[in-house]
Amino acid sequence: MDIIIRQECTEEYNMTEEVVKKAPLWGIKAPFEVPEESFMALELRGNAL
Repeated sequence: MDIIIRQECTEEYNMTEEVVKKAPLWGIKAPFEVPEESFMALELRGNAL
């Protein structure tokens, strides 16, 4: 069975990443936690079933 786990940056993750980069400019201290479900995806191949 082929089950491939790959990481994809979703739009939500990209926006969070931008906020983290800009946070020091706004006087906000880090670290920030970004949940893994924001950028994890499962891909099933046709021959997996």
